[in-house]
Amino acid sequence: MTIWVAPSGKVTVKGHVQGVKNPLIQLLYTWNYTPTYQGQVKQLTRVLLLLARDYQVHDLNVVAHSYGGTEWLHAYIANPQLQRQLNFHRVILLGVPTDESFGAKTKYTQTLFKRSVDPEFLKLTHQIQSAHLGSDDYLYNWMGQTQPGTDGEVPIVQSEMLRSLIKNKHVHYHQRIFPATNHLQLHQKPTILRQICQVLWGKGNG
Repeated sequence: MTIWVAPSGKVTVKGHVQGVKNPLIQLLYTWNYTPTYQGQVKQLTRVLLLLARDYQVHDLNVVAHSYGGTEWLHAYIANPQLQRQLNFHRVILLGVPTDESFGAKTKYTQTLFKRSVDPEFLKLTHQIQSAHLGSDDYLYNWMGQTQPGTDGEVPIVQSEMLRSLIKNKHVHYHQRIFPATNHLQLHQKPTILRQICQVLWGKGNG
């Protein structure tokens, strides 16, 4: 199934998921050239609620790259209705900035969140307190590195801040840095694609 969502909220769906084992659902924004990602958060929330209501999709795995993952974090953590209606069992985030306060030269520490000046991250730290994340959920935070502290576009520390965000939740958290891998290669390298398949379906050596 492919889903297109417009800034107006209009959703166009092609394909189906009923009767399909492990169907793939691709979400595309018809226009995402905006200075912030808040608009896409609203669009993503609309699509997820539509999947639950109209297609009886209540269990999902997610693979998201860059701001796509940031948008998923904001949509899910902020919305109790999504948490009730959808279960995200395995979420793979690829080069996803969580807190944009810090640059490539900042080293991550568990107390770094106290210095955050990113209003979107600070909003998340408040919302996460009441958010329901399942104890059987797995969250994979994968990052690339082409030079110290960055994948060329997203400083590693911005992704590492996810650990601080979910530290009091019982979700299974796995973090990994892929050396000699730039931001785009996180969703292009065959070795990473195979490992994504391994996480989602227990295969990927082909």
